[in-house]
Amino acid sequence: AFDYWGKGTQVTVLGNALHF
Repeated sequence: AFDYWGKGTQVTVLGNALHF
């Protein structure tokens, strides 16, 4: 997924899609 600490780390494809 993506990180929840506002670092904007894109870990997976889903995280990339949900990246803030």
